[in-house]
Amino acid sequence: MQLVIDKVEKEVLVGARNDLGQEYGLRIGGSADELASTEKSLMNSFAYALGFIYLLLVALFSSFLRPFIVMLTVALAVSGSFLGITWNNLYQRGNILEILKEWKIPNAEAMAADWNWITFDILTQLGIVILAGIVVNNAILIVHQMLNNIKSGMEEREALLVSCQTRLRPIMMTVISSVFGMIPLAFGEGAGTELYRGMGTALIGGLGISTLFTLFLVPVLISLLADMGFHTRKEDLVKESLEAPVSSN
Repeated sequence: MQLVIDKVEKEVLVGARNDLGQEYGLRIGGSADELASTEKSLMNSFAYALGFIYLLLVALFSSFLRPFIVMLTVALAVSGSFLGITWNNLYQRGNILEILKEWKIPNAEAMAADWNWITFDILTQLGIVILAGIVVNNAILIVHQMLNNIKSGMEEREALLVSCQTRLRPIMMTVISSVFGMIPLAFGEGAGTELYRGMGTALIGGLGISTLFTLFLVPVLISLLADMGFHTRKEDLVKESLEAPVSSN
């Protein structure tokens, strides 16, 4: 539907507005107008989700700085979702063009170019919102385990190394199972599958890219912060635990 709306906007409304002049106004109404309102609401929900996730991480880590490292995984996930959509469109175009040429269809190149590609529609945007709550889990596992290791008496770099080693397998098992579970959404064939193809592709691309970079980027950023003087010491963590509010009857 988004493709139809964009086509009407570019090919019909622009010319009609020029013909009518400034005395009259034209706008898309009905379901198309509701779709635009839904997209705006979804983007607001994405911003609220990021804010709530950050506040929860501040409460979990007792720090305003550490959550920023975790939140970087969301940016990686969004980039990965766009890369996934681009790759899937190229993959589909190659297959479609090959089939059209095999059938000796005239103007195969033009038909493949006009195919119903994955767009940034409502379900694709919903997939990106879902990513915001999923991809932070991997970084949370690494950072939280590192803090626990420091509390147990390890030095910061040793605690970070052990955290990455112990959390690598659970992270990879979770991501691989999630990606394989969403492959039918992204590459399924049949009636109605194109509706969820954007969501599946965004989730697969976002999870894959963010996981690969998280396993390297999060430890590097923590090490850089330590080199800059932002150390995490056992005494500080114990002090934060003691200063945490305790409910009394």
